[in-house]
Amino acid sequence: MNSPINPEADKRLVHELAATAEDLINQHLVVERTWDPQDLVPWENAITYNPSHEWSREIYPLNQGVRSAIYIGELTEENLPYYTNVLLQHAPKGHPLEEWSRIWTAEEWRHSDVIRNWNRMTGAFNPQEMEVGRVIQMKSGDVPQPESTAELICYTSLQELATGVAHRNTSKHLDRELGGKKVFGTVAGDEMLHHRFYLELARAAFQIDPDTMMLAFRNTYMKFDMPGLSIPNFAEHAQAIADADIYSEKHFQNEVVMPVIRSLGLFAIEGLSDEARQAQERIMGRTGRFERRLQKETEKKLNA
Repeated sequence: MNSPINPEADKRLVHELAATAEDLINQHLVVERTWDPQDLVPWENAITYNPSHEWSREIYPLNQGVRSAIYIGELTEENLPYYTNVLLQHAPKGHPLEEWSRIWTAEEWRHSDVIRNWNRMTGAFNPQEMEVGRVIQMKSGDVPQPESTAELICYTSLQELATGVAHRNTSKHLDRELGGKKVFGTVAGDEMLHHRFYLELARAAFQIDPDTMMLAFRNTYMKFDMPGLSIPNFAEHAQAIADADIYSEKHFQNEVVMPVIRSLGLFAIEGLSDEARQAQERIMGRTGRFERRLQKETEKKLNA
């Protein structure tokens, strides 16, 4: 069973993370890449078609999984105002996390802008369907809602890496001439810088209060969902994306969860309270089950 994070412990954690968050912001501002979305869109090489007319798959032939990744990726980025609101809910007035949420928002906005304009120029995905999906997604206001700052930090350390992996793998399926490889590769690079911020924040938080953070990681991992569940036909698109080997449970386990766990040294932490130790064991148990199941699925495919 998951248990709620103690509000007082969470409040103390946020206070003690202020200096670290400020240092991480300064480090981020040194390495951030400033780019203009319009510079990445291949205006001169765009496929000639009128987006107001009937769209056709022949405009830009692509594997359905790649097309689905473009759709889910764009609509996930479009929900930026709601993500910003969630971040600000956990950023006390005057805390560096408040400044970070605004920096993050400014940088993330580029992602939805560049993908949407690139899609309009290339016809990679039906623009009418994209717009319908955007309206439904944004009207739902459906985004993950971590109940504490500790859980928010755990969630974002996983989610930003997962998004970076998905965008990076999407870029591998797209060509250079029409700019898709550069568009999704650039967005993936941004997501990795954001992941670094949250991962280092999580590392500091575990040093400050390992008990609270272990409980928070357990709570987050056990019910983790990527943003976008309210996107129309999400399950069908997610399956197509998995079939194209762009993002699936395999990627989540091997390229997101385990790298974060190893980076944080989660399984090596000692001296935990009984409750936190049990949470640690539960995380270990689930990762083990995941690994065994994925191994069986791999062996089954090889023997088919």
